Amino acid sequence: QGAVEENPQWADAWASLGEAHYTAAFRYVDPETDHWGKARTALDRALSLDPDHPRAHAAMGFVLHRQTDDPDRAEAHFLRAFSLDSDVYWHCGYVFFLLWRSRYDEAIDIARRAEAQYPFYEPLPGLWATSARCAGRHEEAIRLARGVLARRPRASAPIRDLALSLSRLG
Repeated sequence: QGAVEENPQWADAWASLGEAHYTAAFRYVDPETDHWGKARTALDRALSLDPDHPRAHAAMGFVLHRQTDDPDRAEAHFLRAFSLDSDVYWHCGYVFFLLWRSRYDEAIDIARRAEAQYPFYEPLPGLWATSARCAGRHEEAIRLARGVLARRPRASAPIRDLALSLSRLG
């Protein structure tokens, strides 16, 4: 907030403020504040200052996906972000978007490609496992979930994916 007050023409500051607000909204921090609305306002400002700001596009994709029933517009922002720059965090947001849209095979593909590009980013194998489970690819989900649990034995999502996939396979 201080950065945008000091320099209201700085698109990076507005994009960062938008990300801070959507993270607070997503994590239910201070539920009395309209973080989703503030995120959208800040990201609109960032994009008005710099229409090619990749981080603002990625964040707007996430906000629009969570707050509107306009998946085409949300996806357009994700894809625009990827066309401008690539960031592992945006890949994760896009995988969530694809999962929520029941586009499981695409989610697997994005998670797999992102992991190849960013092999040390811990959430990717878990997102890939969830995507595989949702797609009914249970052997793949089991292998991936076990890999995550070998490094983080208490990670809840891989435990869920492992249990559900094992259950589906009897």
